[in-house]
Amino acid sequence: IEARTIVEGLKLVWSKGFNQ
Repeated sequence: IEARTIVEGLKLVWSKGFNQ
């Protein structure tokens, strides 16, 4: 797993959490 993938996944989760 690349660090970039983890960062992108975290960003997606963050966006979802922020939206909610």
